[in-house]
Amino acid sequence: MSETEWDRIHADETSNATFIETDRLHRLREHVGELLRRTATRRDSSQSLDSSNRVAGRALFCVGDAGSGKTVTLRRAILSFSALRPVDEGEPRRPILSINAPDQPSLNAIYGRLLQCMDYPSMAARSTEVLRQRFLAQSERLGVVLIHIDDAANMTVGQDAFRARRSAQKIAACLRSLMEEEPPFSLIVSGLEPTLQLLEHDDALARRAQQVGLSRVRPQEHKVIAHALHLRAKDLGLVFSPDRDLIGRLVHAANQQFGLSFELAWHAIALAQAVGATELGACHFADAYFRRTSCHPGLNVFEAPDWERIDTTAIIPKLVDDPSVTLRRRR
Repeated sequence: MSETEWDRIHADETSNATFIETDRLHRLREHVGELLRRTATRRDSSQSLDSSNRVAGRALFCVGDAGSGKTVTLRRAILSFSALRPVDEGEPRRPILSINAPDQPSLNAIYGRLLQCMDYPSMAARSTEVLRQRFLAQSERLGVVLIHIDDAANMTVGQDAFRARRSAQKIAACLRSLMEEEPPFSLIVSGLEPTLQLLEHDDALARRAQQVGLSRVRPQEHKVIAHALHLRAKDLGLVFSPDRDLIGRLVHAANQQFGLSFELAWHAIALAQAVGATELGACHFADAYFRRTSCHPGLNVFEAPDWERIDTTAIIPKLVDDPSVTLRRRR
């Protein structure tokens, strides 16, 4: 590839790595900090703090819609605490393990993924107890105190009601067993809204859990988005003066999700650079949205005059059902 193409790749990488701080991060940081302090709470205050003198684990459930930015925000909140950062020099330390939830919920599957996360050779052990003992030995060696399970809702979605309920019961039991281990682990469980259903199947888990949700973009956050895009475009030599209408269209196109709003914006900036534009305009956002959805021009949020009535939650955008819309189509 040419040097110009490599420069564009570098610009895309920089844009994708850009993180916009909002009160979402501060709220998550408070919850993670509280969870971390809990792991340092002694069961017996007259004895020193060690792995055998910690209170039972607690859980933090972080939920949000797809594209809300929960994974990136949660990762940033976790790494803001030096005590949770990995150490590779000298004696390795892994205070927190982060895994994606297995499709088939079971203790075996969770222990297997946790061992892989610790670079332990994969093994096909049928005995849950064997996996458990090896996991506990490795976690003691690496100083694991927190476990993060991402995409937890994937373990229950796509099943009928009976199987989903059974899966949720199994998952809840798995999580509670990790919190009651010796030594105990605290948990961060993140995923879509159905993740909270796990709390309905285990009273002990529900009592020890806190919930935090990443809400949709609020009107007062439109200025934050506009300012961040203005600065990024300026850094790349693009003129961009976002107006209220364009930012409103962008947020609507992103289904009111914070992370997806910036994902669309970074794509629009990349397209503007690709054609050698000096100004970032609505046409570049429209192009980015079309490439994502292959929608009809009349259903492009950045081109349609009645963009607020476009249902962007569907894979293929469509107008919200409305008698007046149907009548207009017939005419």
